[in-house]
Amino acid sequence: MKRLFLIDGMAILYRGHYGMVNSPKITEKGENTSCLFYFVNIISKLIREEKLTHITIALDSQAPTFRHKLLPQYKQQRKAIPPEIVENLPRIDEFCRLFKIPLIKVDGYEADDILGTLAKQAEENQEFKTFIVSTDKDLSQLITEKILIWKPGYRGSKPKIIDLSKMQEEWGIQDSQKIIDILALWGDRSDNIEGVPSIGEKTAKKLISQFENIENLLACINETPERYQKILKENQELIHFNKKLVTIDTKCPIEFSEQESFLRQKNSPEIQAFLERWNLEEQAKTLLKTQTPKDPF
Repeated sequence: MKRLFLIDGMAILYRGHYGMVNSPKITEKGENTSCLFYFVNIISKLIREEKLTHITIALDSQAPTFRHKLLPQYKQQRKAIPPEIVENLPRIDEFCRLFKIPLIKVDGYEADDILGTLAKQAEENQEFKTFIVSTDKDLSQLITEKILIWKPGYRGSKPKIIDLSKMQEEWGIQDSQKIIDILALWGDRSDNIEGVPSIGEKTAKKLISQFENIENLLACINETPERYQKILKENQELIHFNKKLVTIDTKCPIEFSEQESFLRQKNSPEIQAFLERWNLEEQAKTLLKTQTPKDPF
């Protein structure tokens, strides 16, 4: 089966930056390349260990999304992107251009929406198994038998692959779509989405496991524990609103291209120069020497 890896670009860049903040990668010219180093290292690791055949990277655009229109304070609590990440974005663009790896941004949509759209389109092709490379829990709502989460390891630990079975164990539900309902109750502090007062992760999972979705839950409020009945009645509008915010849009105006995402073996003076310029000699051993599948196009 063909293996498509969809990379949550910003999540990986942030993880690289903050994961190496105490021991950053600095060039002889004083340039901080920690997130570039980590990003390229992830790609190198995937090529070396996972035998991927297809790859695409998604990034957020700077344009507001439909979520910002619904909730002006959406993600407003987040600090500005660290300048070290901003400085490395053009280098990421160049890396993807040289290796002909699709890098997709769509105004009005987040990287999550791009990843969800591409994953669902690839799922329709019976030949693909898709791995979404990210640390974002929201993306677990996309998990199926053919869509999995590949969570990078941290400080030397092995990556964690979350399949349907592990998702069911972790969230206490059978269908990944119910994660949307759990988040509608629980909220998402990282995105500035307010949850229902007094209902945290554990309670949200328990209620959705029992009632299956928020529609059934709100229709049967009197059957819930008495301490939650008043809270749920007073926050029905918030719960429905949250569900809109946390639902990944899998109808982004893009098309998955099997041909463009195909990983081709690359080697050229320009690529060599790029890897040497940014002190990526170790990654070069994998990126330039690993045999990739024969190009079928």
